[in-house]
Formats: sequence, C-alpha cells, structure tokens
Amino acid sequence: MKRRDEIILTALKMFNESGIHNVGVREIARSLSISVGNLSYHFPRKEDIVAEILVHLRARNTVQYEIFFSGEPTLFAYLTLMRGVFLNQYNFRGVVISPLDIKKIYQNLFDYEKVEKERKAMQKDIFQRLTKAGELTLNEKGSDFMVSFISLFSRFWIQEAFLSYENLSREAVVEKYLWTLSQQLAIFATPDGMEGIELFFAE
Repeated sequence: MKRRDEIILTALKMFNESGIHNVGVREIARSLSISVGNLSYHFPRKEDIVAEILVHLRARNTVQYEIFFSGEPTLFAYLTLMRGVFLNQYNFRGVVISPLDIKKIYQNLFDYEKVEKERKAMQKDIFQRLTKAGELTLNEKGSDFMVSFISLFSRFWIQEAFLSYENLSREAVVEKYLWTLSQQLAIFATPDGMEGIELFFAE
C-alpha cells in the first residue's frame, strides 16, 4: 500500500474513533510510526487529509447513484441506493459528523453552491422518475418537499444515531434509519411502491 493511502486510512480510522478535533497530524504520524515531516510531504495540513477523505466519500456515493440510474426506478432500488449512501456515511462518520468544519473544507475543494444545486436536482430527478414509473404519487410541491426532507434527513441522521443509538451495530442503525425514511416514502407510495418497500425489508 502506498504511503499516501496508508495516511488516509489511518486518519479516517482515528477520526471515526475520536473525531476530527481530537486528532492532529502528530497523532496520525505517531500511529503510522513516521515523522511529521514525512506525513507533511504528502499532506501539508490536516485539512488536506480531510479533503482527500471527502473526495473518497464523494466517489463512493457517486457509484451508488450510478447503480441506481442504470436500472429501473423503483422504491426498492431507491432504498438500496440510500442504504449504500448511509453505509458510506457511517464508514466516514469522522468527517460526516462535523458538518460546519467540513463545509469550509468542501467550499475550498468544490464549488459548494454548484454541488448543492446538482445534488438537489438529482434527487428531484429521482423522485420524478419514481412518480413516472408508478412508484410514488408526487406533484411538483410533493417532489420539492421530498427533496428538502432527504437533504435534511441524510445530513443529520448519523448525528442523532451516535447520540441515541451508539450501542447498535452499523447494520442495525442503518436499517433503523432506512425504515424511518421508508415510512416517509410510504405516505406517497402507490401499491407497487409499497410492495417494493415491503420486499426491501423482507430480505
């Protein structure tokens, strides 16, 4: 494994265990048994390490969306997509749980407003596809509401999870919040959509 990858994996593990604020470059270097200078050669600042981790997270989420868009738009497929996204967030929780700190780094790394608009447009496209496919019954206002709901829910579920359900396993806590999400979807689901929801949780 390349040194750069070792640094990323070690830093992510430490961020997940202790949080971004409690882990510095010295602690990361010590864990790898390398000098701070060696680490700084690859990543001059801790923010550069976090930025690289965010790139990895975004790439993993992109894969999940590509899988969804490559198949038929069903609520079963959508919940499968969100399971993948939630598992990614859990695995990268050390950076996901610190949204204000991450926003500053994200703004320097990407065009934040552009990324947000693209994310919301993609979610709206998904809900429109699900409606057209006969899985949901959403009008324009309903689609906009679901986009806002998903934006809020996907940002903050993991923070509540670690405040209230730290004793649960990764799989158990992700399934719990997927079930909550499914109940919101069920309000607008058609019989076909409900069948997909039930099938998803029957697996």
